[in-house]
Amino acid sequence: MWEYWEWFSMGFAQNFDKIFALLIFSIIVTAAVMDFIDKNYPPGPLGVPFFGYLPFMNSRAPHLTLTELAQQYGRIYSLNLGSLYTVVVSDVKMIRDAFADDVFSLRPPLFLTHGLMGGKGLIGANGESWKETRAFVSNTMKDLVYGKGDARNAAEPRIQTATRELVQDLKNHAGQPIQMDEVVRHHVGNTLSDFILGTKFEKDSPSWKYLQLVLQERFRTFTLSNSFNYIPWLRRFSKYANILNVLKDSKNRSQKIYTDLLETSNQNSVNSNNVRSVVDAYSLELKRRAKNNGVFSSENIEHVLSDLVNAGWDTTSATLNWLYLYMALYPRIQDRVSQEIDAVVGNGKEIALTHLDNMPYTRAVILEIWRHRTILPMGVPHATTERKKIGEYWIPKGAMIMPLLYAAHHDALVWSNPEEFRPERHLNDDGSLCSTENLLTFQAGKRACVGEALGRQIVQLFFANTVSQLKIGVPKGSTLSIEDVPDCGATLTPRPYQLRFELRK
Repeated sequence: MWEYWEWFSMGFAQNFDKIFALLIFSIIVTAAVMDFIDKNYPPGPLGVPFFGYLPFMNSRAPHLTLTELAQQYGRIYSLNLGSLYTVVVSDVKMIRDAFADDVFSLRPPLFLTHGLMGGKGLIGANGESWKETRAFVSNTMKDLVYGKGDARNAAEPRIQTATRELVQDLKNHAGQPIQMDEVVRHHVGNTLSDFILGTKFEKDSPSWKYLQLVLQERFRTFTLSNSFNYIPWLRRFSKYANILNVLKDSKNRSQKIYTDLLETSNQNSVNSNNVRSVVDAYSLELKRRAKNNGVFSSENIEHVLSDLVNAGWDTTSATLNWLYLYMALYPRIQDRVSQEIDAVVGNGKEIALTHLDNMPYTRAVILEIWRHRTILPMGVPHATTERKKIGEYWIPKGAMIMPLLYAAHHDALVWSNPEEFRPERHLNDDGSLCSTENLLTFQAGKRACVGEALGRQIVQLFFANTVSQLKIGVPKGSTLSIEDVPDCGATLTPRPYQLRFELRK
């Protein structure tokens, strides 16, 4: 007995440091778990120190990892991304209710919004700066799209011009494989540039090529699962430092282009009756102000223009790319869209927005793309200004709220056979469109997309007029497949692909 006690004492003394550390660790973990239970925070998986759950994320498709967790823990759960406490919500009603509340209207302190953008502009800003900027941009976009006074739709004639340019470009390459992602990027970008920057670019313009390069670079790096968003010391390593230097350089160079356009607008005779772009609206407002500071400083305006161009360009291009790709791979659905168009306007006729009111199936195809290939699979995150509940759970102050739109749009309790692409799910028995309350394409609440109306019109007119005049197919020898894992950066978008167009008879 004495020998056993002596052996135990010696072992305890030799391993005292380890035992003490284990004891302290156990106390901390127990306290954290008890605190978690006591405050009724959402359940969720454990991560590892410093990194949280980041090491377990699918780097190519982080939305799928988060969706699997939603199936395990429910429509609201929590985890740590780095040291940032994150609440993931995939219930549409919870998202709508939370994002309509001022408490959930902040942006979280991510590097891409606060470090790179400095909390300026529209997407990354907070507080009064954001409120004033958003009010100005929202009113400007409303005037540009719907017009003032008796004008019902000021944007449509300009979008139709862009639509004709797109369709003619495709006709010029009829019968030949065409790199469709490049075509869409050019025509969508130029249309948005017309409304936001007040100019259109030639395909070979160096500035235009550079802005497209910036868009692609941001797409690859602007993902919520990127570790350097949450862990500052990682940015010191060359792998991440090089990426960040490229992002900073591209931001500075692209904003120089926006500054030049703003100065050009300042030199023109812009008045309240001939505002044709966001740049014009800012130029007019600057002339009315004695001092250009705060949200109307040149630096903040450059960030706003960058936010509007890149966010609209990326999401609208992704939508149209999926639409064209799906029509090639689902010829039966393409034929039904063509038949509906022919019944309403006739073969090859130009389609206006008023025609689309009588094309429920065509619009259902667009809605199903927005559901099936959720363009912003992890949404745009918010943060809390104070402790508050979502559903039955308390959410602490400063938490990041991630609206997991992909999981919401693939919830089997809401959508039958969610993995199936079926536009008919958006139609009532009489053929009319169903309610779209379970779709969150443009998010919701106080930070919902300010470009929603313009984006919808571009997508509808580009898509319907293309299918009206051209038959979309897969080039011979192509291995295109819906099963291919898409690229997931800020948006979910197809990999570069080719299609073949033929004139409809």
